[in-house]
Amino acid sequence: MVSERRPLFAPAQVPYERTYEVRGQIPYWGILPQQGDEERVPVEVSYTLKRPRDGEFGRRPLPGGVVRLFQADSSGQQQLVGEAAVEHTAAGEDVRLAAGTAFDFTAKRIQTSYVTRRDSTKAGGVRKKLVGFKVDAPEPMLWGGELILRDGAVAGQATSAAWGQAAGCCVGLAYVRAPDNAVIDADWVRSGSYQVSVGGALHPITVSLRPLYDPTGERIRV
Repeated sequence: MVSERRPLFAPAQVPYERTYEVRGQIPYWGILPQQGDEERVPVEVSYTLKRPRDGEFGRRPLPGGVVRLFQADSSGQQQLVGEAAVEHTAAGEDVRLAAGTAFDFTAKRIQTSYVTRRDSTKAGGVRKKLVGFKVDAPEPMLWGGELILRDGAVAGQATSAAWGQAAGCCVGLAYVRAPDNAVIDADWVRSGSYQVSVGGALHPITVSLRPLYDPTGERIRV
């Protein structure tokens, strides 16, 4: 049996971008570990091959497989600098090759700014608000988890709810947001018409940004 290799296409000049990436050390969950002095960390190297559909290299789909990357050294000899696995790639789509870590340099992280969650909220705007609500009728019983609708569209979910003796109906708390996750304010909350879904039945509710019972604290002062 004789095997033979045939190229899928002729060699082509391809523009590419080389990217260096240093990943953070903050865990996705759990407590933050105590960090000492910052250590030098490896740098991940990737190459993005540009494949416009009107080019020779981009007009055809590429089969998945292993790609080896070579680079000429100072003497002109080709040296293996990385190897990456790629998926099947449609025509006209760029190919990103993760070539491993750099062997000739490392990196050291330096914190140049610090932004708190409060600062980012001020800059980007608020996209959900905590509101209090009460059911306009005494019959529906709520326990928390019910869907809250604003102008007929789902806007949130009751985080807690129970019978309110002073109000004579069920009361609760809920976070509400716009369907498109847009920035909202107090006027947006007040301008809507709200309902709560209890067992599939919709019941009108009154939503407030202030406490429903004794909002000014007069009873406490008395």
